[in-house]
Amino acid sequence: GFVPALLVYVNQWYPARDRAGPVAKIWSATAISIVVGAPISGLLLSMNGIAGLTGWQWMFVMEGVPAILLGVFLFLFITDRPEHATWLTAEQRDWLLATLAAEEAEKRRSASTDSFASAFRDPRVWVLGFMYACLGFGFFGVTLWLPQVIKQLSGLSNLQTSLVTTIPFLCAVVAMIVVGRHSDRTGERRWHVAGGAAVAALGFAVSGNIGDPLLALLAISVGAMGLWSVIAIFWQIPAMFLTGAAAAVGVAIINSCGNIGGFLGPYVIGWIRGQTPGFGTAMLAVAAAMLIAAGTALVFRERGTRVTAPATL
Repeated sequence: GFVPALLVYVNQWYPARDRAGPVAKIWSATAISIVVGAPISGLLLSMNGIAGLTGWQWMFVMEGVPAILLGVFLFLFITDRPEHATWLTAEQRDWLLATLAAEEAEKRRSASTDSFASAFRDPRVWVLGFMYACLGFGFFGVTLWLPQVIKQLSGLSNLQTSLVTTIPFLCAVVAMIVVGRHSDRTGERRWHVAGGAAVAALGFAVSGNIGDPLLALLAISVGAMGLWSVIAIFWQIPAMFLTGAAAAVGVAIINSCGNIGGFLGPYVIGWIRGQTPGFGTAMLAVAAAMLIAAGTALVFRERGTRVTAPATL
């Protein structure tokens, strides 16, 4: 529930040309949290019996409380819109409001979707939902199964595996920020999404079907870089035609489709792994989902998938 609201919030503050970079920084937290959270979760799981709680209960409490506190902080202190921002100068506030208003007006003139009901009827929303389901298939599948993939390929201990698993996600953070900035600088979205998904497909396909552990780790890292670099840029496409109430509803629909893919990804990978001796076939399934996402991005020719820079302040 937080993700759709967060994306709509970013759209209320950044001109279209400048959104991919900030969203990339926000989404990089998904990779950073794995790097930091995995060892912390392991320590919390070892707290069995302390204060009468099991390890998993400690993990739920200690990792849930910060999210609750963050929600309270955001409710009390976050500034909803630029017109309420006392920390902007009058000139900065006027420029930002004028730029965002001009973008909204342009979207309304170009067959935008702006009502609650129209978001459900717009086929573009469902095409993007299908694309995001494919990305979610790989995103959650790789996130949950990657430690076992690396352990099988390398034969490392559990501790060594947990440390090595952080490498692809660190690479993903760098790629996400660099590619997001490049997309903002060039104003291009569709080819960045298709290219990143294609790179992810290549990396994952190679990773599970190569014998050398180091080369497999390199391929997994390339796959993670391609997949994570797509996410932030992908979310700039629906913002090009969704306005008003449709922005929140459309983003929620697309994100829900991604969650369906996120449910299927780990399940399908686990099922394939149970039928085969290794993860090679399972990683090919992830690669196939990435290729489908890339192909869908290429055929999605929404007018305005290249954005122009607003006048500078």
